[in-house]
Amino acid sequence: MAELKPVEGTNFFLWFYLPQMWASLLFLALFIILTGLQIWKMVKTRTWFCIAFVIGGIFEFLGYALRAMAYKNTDKILPYAFFSMATLLAPALFAASIYMTLGRLVRSVHAESLLIISDRWITRIFVAGDIASFIVQGIGCGLMVMRNQKMIKMGEDIVVAGLAIQIIIFGFFGVTAALVHQRMFKFPTQFDAGDIKYHQGLGMLYAVSALILIRSIFRLVEFVQGREGYLIQTEWPTLVFDGMLMFLTMVIFFIWHPAKYVSSKGEGSMTELGSITERPFVK
Repeated sequence: MAELKPVEGTNFFLWFYLPQMWASLLFLALFIILTGLQIWKMVKTRTWFCIAFVIGGIFEFLGYALRAMAYKNTDKILPYAFFSMATLLAPALFAASIYMTLGRLVRSVHAESLLIISDRWITRIFVAGDIASFIVQGIGCGLMVMRNQKMIKMGEDIVVAGLAIQIIIFGFFGVTAALVHQRMFKFPTQFDAGDIKYHQGLGMLYAVSALILIRSIFRLVEFVQGREGYLIQTEWPTLVFDGMLMFLTMVIFFIWHPAKYVSSKGEGSMTELGSITERPFVK
């Protein structure tokens, strides 16, 4: 029978609750389906810049597969460590594709001049910040699985720093997108702002960004509270404010996929982060 057990040879518990099998299997199935759909959509539309989003989906379902393994192995470090790392880092991968979408969307309506940052640099800056957040959180996750209490605390502090970077970058991203949107309303005929697809595309970016931002704030508060806090000691907040929000992020990104708003022929390479050589969307 499954039960909470401390790590072998210690009195240290990795879990504060028994991770329910039904919840792990539910999210595992959902993320497998959605990741498969994202792969299909990316290949069909040749939107290769969405590869980071797909990898984020893979991280999610691998994380919940390991969470399911932890049900009867609450004393094992590896299932806990890889579940924590995979689900913590997946949103940073989602964010990379979201940042790349904005640059392509703006160029598709020839509104580069309205950006507060040169379009040559906008995607590079956001993705660079996202990579920094990813690396910092990854280092923190690595330290958190050590048996040394000081190393665990240091790892938690590093993860907090990584989440703070992610939140700051997302906030700046939201301001950038909103300012471009506002400026385009002032010059609806000078640019292709009348195309409803442009506004739908920005709406999609606002929605998925808000979901990831809420999730990142939740995880930040969770880590700031520490191992004595309510959020880390209770199962439902993680399932709702992490698992469910990331599920909704993948659903929205699939239904209102970037392929609807930007051209994909000959584009989408990860090496094109700030390129201005992309073709505009053809109405």
